[in-house]
Amino acid sequence: MTAEIRIRRLLIAGLVAGLIVNIGEATLHAGILGEATTAAYAALNRTVVPNVMNLVLLIALTFAQGILMAWLYAVIRPGFRSRDSRCLR
Repeated sequence: MTAEIRIRRLLIAGLVAGLIVNIGEATLHAGILGEATTAAYAALNRTVVPNVMNLVLLIALTFAQGILMAWLYAVIRPGFRSRDSRCLR
């Protein structure tokens, strides 16, 4: 039962982290770098071909990255717990 709760928490934390990263990337690429990217493509005589599958894949990979980050934190965290108590003494 305990493992299920931890896995559920890990997935929730990973999905929240992935959502935050997706929002940050959307803001960065659409809002901040949008004009610069368009100018770069124009300088290279390229056109941006919107592909829905690429966008879906990038979003899914970012959520997977969030889950991986949460898992890595959960794996590394117990090793640092013993040091925390030594630092507070």
